[in-house]
Amino acid sequence: MCIFQEAKFPNFLNNCIKRNYNLVIPQQVYNEIEINRNTFSCFREFIDFFTIEECLNEHFDYLTRRYPTLHQGEIGVLSIGLEYNKCRNKYICFLDDGHARDISKKLHLRTSGLIGLALWEKENGDISQSECEMVYHNISKSNFRIKKEMLDKLIT
Repeated sequence: MCIFQEAKFPNFLNNCIKRNYNLVIPQQVYNEIEINRNTFSCFREFIDFFTIEECLNEHFDYLTRRYPTLHQGEIGVLSIGLEYNKCRNKYICFLDDGHARDISKKLHLRTSGLIGLALWEKENGDISQSECEMVYHNISKSNFRIKKEMLDKLIT
């Protein structure tokens, strides 16, 4: 999760929790986080606020066959998005991988990424300009691939 690794700003999650959003994570993403000790140690303090969901096999199997280049975590996020969309539940799929986001558009899923979340929280007064600048610098120094014009939105 880039919130912990690249942005180094877990307050993004605190702000969502304060606004009473339900945070759902696919089992596949949880498994990926659990493997990375550093990320998991940061995530552990938020675990009680997350619902860990198993993906419905029909969505997961379809997406795995249709998009074999996607990682299991991305397929999990898309699978849950498909189910929420089908049930007309409100949701936003958080994906930063460009290919996964392109697929989410084809599937007509509501999607955002780290920068979208940061800008939404900035707009709502949940994070300050100096916090945006800190996230900007952390991401700039990391291996996180993002278009400069998108990243620049944090500091303009």
